[in-house]
Amino acid sequence: MKSILTRVFSRRVLLRGAAGVGGAALLAACGQGSSAPTATSGAQTAASTPAPTAATGASPTAASAATATPGTKAAATSAPTGSTPSAATGGGSATPAAAAEAKIPSPGVGVPDAYLKMPTPYQSYSGTPGSGGKVSAFTIAYQPPPTPLGQNQYWQELNKRLGVSWEPIITPQPDYGEKSAALIAGGSMPDLFYLNPGQNAAPQYLAMQQGAFLDLTPYLTGDALKEYKNLATFPAYAWDNVKFRGKIYGVPKPIQRNGNIPIYRGDWAKKLGKETLTSPAAVHDLLVAFAKNDPDGDGQADTWGMGRYGTDWTGWDNTLAFNMYGTPFNWRKNSDGTMTYQIETAEFRQGLDFLRQIYADGAYYPDAGSLTFAQAQNAFISGKTGMHSEGIGNFYSPQVPGTVYYKVAQVNPNAVLTGLLPSVPGGSKAVTRNTPGSFGYTGIPASVGKNDARVRELLRILDYLAAPFGSEEYIFLHYGIKDVDYSVNAQGAPQVSKKGISEIGDLIYLMSGLPVIYIPQAPEVAVTAQNLDYSVIKLGIDDPTWPLYSPTNVAKASELNQFGFNTATAIITGRQPMSYLDTAIQEWKSRGGEQIRKEFEQSLHGA
Repeated sequence: MKSILTRVFSRRVLLRGAAGVGGAALLAACGQGSSAPTATSGAQTAASTPAPTAATGASPTAASAATATPGTKAAATSAPTGSTPSAATGGGSATPAAAAEAKIPSPGVGVPDAYLKMPTPYQSYSGTPGSGGKVSAFTIAYQPPPTPLGQNQYWQELNKRLGVSWEPIITPQPDYGEKSAALIAGGSMPDLFYLNPGQNAAPQYLAMQQGAFLDLTPYLTGDALKEYKNLATFPAYAWDNVKFRGKIYGVPKPIQRNGNIPIYRGDWAKKLGKETLTSPAAVHDLLVAFAKNDPDGDGQADTWGMGRYGTDWTGWDNTLAFNMYGTPFNWRKNSDGTMTYQIETAEFRQGLDFLRQIYADGAYYPDAGSLTFAQAQNAFISGKTGMHSEGIGNFYSPQVPGTVYYKVAQVNPNAVLTGLLPSVPGGSKAVTRNTPGSFGYTGIPASVGKNDARVRELLRILDYLAAPFGSEEYIFLHYGIKDVDYSVNAQGAPQVSKKGISEIGDLIYLMSGLPVIYIPQAPEVAVTAQNLDYSVIKLGIDDPTWPLYSPTNVAKASELNQFGFNTATAIITGRQPMSYLDTAIQEWKSRGGEQIRKEFEQSLHGA
């Protein structure tokens, strides 16, 4: 069985055109850590039911993916029968209107619609959301700072369209947690505050608990939500999964529901004769071979299997191992109403032992335990590591500036990226970790709540920034000003220029509309990408504690995550034996883990 998606399309498709950043509306962030300013949005039907959670019993042959040689061709075929919907229909019949716009409807909850071309632009917002004055906004960033306002035509036009002076506090991802804490502690917060506790910012939970942010539930539920037409299209799970103590403290930034999978250098694997990955042992051998056998052919011992980054027990790249063995997503909800933490399971122990083995055999990048997200990503882009985990949208097309695949192609035009479904090497027990359906959410400080008109104005601005894919507002927000920031090619696809990339940057990163899949350089790839998303989400599991509340977890999360990271690192690197995990579990319990379990169980039962 072939490892993954290396032969994903049945027909060859030329990747045409030098698309700009806006050339693909893929989910610039399918998570986390993406960098393309096209922060995707789209017109997906709102859904109120949970995403599929076929974590067990998944077929080990359920694999499909997108692999391409940058600058040349993309392979494509529909996925194997019984694993993903037909590439011809996307799992459902398109309506005449949808067919006219070359729209492939979503095959399942949490999977985006796909588009083969840009729809005819239409107006999605009436009037100007702002009423003058200034609006400050704290946001995370993955790109260089945008061109300053005085020389930035896009930013100037954005101010006009919003009806305010947009004053973002743009903070690079590595500095986000520290800057967030400083703003909260300072007491004078910006009007809009991008909240993402998972980005080294766990103290944000404490701030919400202490009333630092406004409860937006009355504004964003029931009939009240209808006032914000674009926000009203967000599916129920996007709102439910960002609730804190049952209340909405921010507007979610939508992303796809399917979680990350590892992507590896398919060209390296082919050169080493290790293209078939049907067991964890085969994955082990591939990663070790990347470190030992000079896969880039430069005669130097300067490549490794993968880096490691994270702030808890599993880390990001390391999730590969835990997913292969079916480890719970943080917690497992048992049939008797009790809860089991991931580290207490046999599956976690198997994954940790796998990581210990590949470290002992030299597969990890040097100083892997101290790598930041950016450093691990750069090691993959520069050809130092052969496997990396990130949002799937970063790996669809090598000609979309801003994506990881594009950056890899700049370093090595012959590189081939291949996706690895954990069900292939791990079997039917394998899982993937769903996203909550959003990458953070934007809150409003409680102090602003005294002014109802101001709150509504800020929500209108977020509503404008959530313009749906294909609308006039979307085109401006994500591509800029025509003939200044972007041009339109013969196929009607906007192409962002270098000026546009530098002008747009992460000015509006804190908000987007619903994700879609749109790859104008190779439209057929969108169908395969949608099939891949569906394959991944069929293995997907949620963290069952997303809607639950534990005050001890709020207070102790940062500390216990660091303890988990330190413990896992000590075992992986051989400084502690596997048996040390038993000692660490007991310490985790005594330091707050057992109390967190009790509080989550009480919250689960409505106590």
